[in-house]
Amino acid sequence: MIHIRIDPKLLQLGPTTVAWHGIWLAAGVLFGSWLFMRESRRKGLDRDQLLELLLWVLVTGYIGARLLHVMLYEWDTYSAQPLSILAVHTGGLSVNGALIGGTLAVALYARWKQLPFWHLADAAILGIAAGEIVGRVGCTIAGDVPGIPTNSAWGLVYWHPDASISSSMIGVPTFPAPVAIQLWNAGLLALLLTLRTRLQRPGALFLIGMLGYSVGRFLINIWQIENPLLLGLKPTQIVALVIMCTAILSLLLRKRQASSRP
Repeated sequence: MIHIRIDPKLLQLGPTTVAWHGIWLAAGVLFGSWLFMRESRRKGLDRDQLLELLLWVLVTGYIGARLLHVMLYEWDTYSAQPLSILAVHTGGLSVNGALIGGTLAVALYARWKQLPFWHLADAAILGIAAGEIVGRVGCTIAGDVPGIPTNSAWGLVYWHPDASISSSMIGVPTFPAPVAIQLWNAGLLALLLTLRTRLQRPGALFLIGMLGYSVGRFLINIWQIENPLLLGLKPTQIVALVIMCTAILSLLLRKRQASSRP
């Protein structure tokens, strides 16, 4: 059992709060971006274009993360006060939304600059998995990915009153959801690094990675505190299912296209 007594706020500088969550999120973005750049350069892509693409991915990924969170979790609140959507300092981001927004940015930029989309996507999936491993440290400290109460010896217990977990869950052993996400992504990254030089068809690595990532999110979300949205499924599970189906259909389509070529 891991007992977390850390204050989620590292520093308070006047009206500005420096939180552990933000620091580790930034570290995850930097690490993921570095791995994306390294793999893309290995494929012979231009450094300056990659840096420009990263800027667009960060912007659209952030917008996607915010919008999906608003639509899935707090629509009633924000629909009555639309301008409060811009109050990003209050928190509320969806990793799945960031993936969707970032993927859209890559697709549009690749079309604009005449770059090979699937090569970029194959490099990006490595950065996504790596970023999740690092960034989720902040979630573990903050308690913003709470698991259900558990009697297992493997769990997280939050004690600080400012933790994002519900006040009724302070001092209660919970399923270590953010740690489970880190471990899943560590295994996924190891698999992808093994496959990256073995898969010959561009895009296969990205689609396998997205499939693996969404399967992990679906399964781990079973033990997360989240209200069901449709047919007993939680919002995160619904989005994960959409990504899973899209990845499977895309893999089958690309396989069919490859087999139909002379």
